[in-house]
Amino acid sequence: MLKLFAAVLLFVSISAIAEGGASPSCPPNQEYLQCMRCDQTCGSPPMSCTAQCVPGCSCIDGYVRTRDTSSPGCISQRECNRRLAYGPKKPCH
Repeated sequence: MLKLFAAVLLFVSISAIAEGGASPSCPPNQEYLQCMRCDQTCGSPPMSCTAQCVPGCSCIDGYVRTRDTSSPGCISQRECNRRLAYGPKKPCH
């Protein structure tokens, strides 16, 4: 009886870890949060956010959303400052 109880307890514990342990994957420089942050966008004034809690991917600390539709995502604040001063990187031909 004790072995059966231990086996059931082990199964329930493993099931709980498997279900809740893995969070959805996010693109580079982003992390999954149960309540997304209001990410700043490079070159734009800070956004106004609602108090609604929505799960999803947010930029990690020190990164901002890019406005570049050809490579969307989060870039470092330093790269944002460089782009604002000099424009996006262009390939050398």
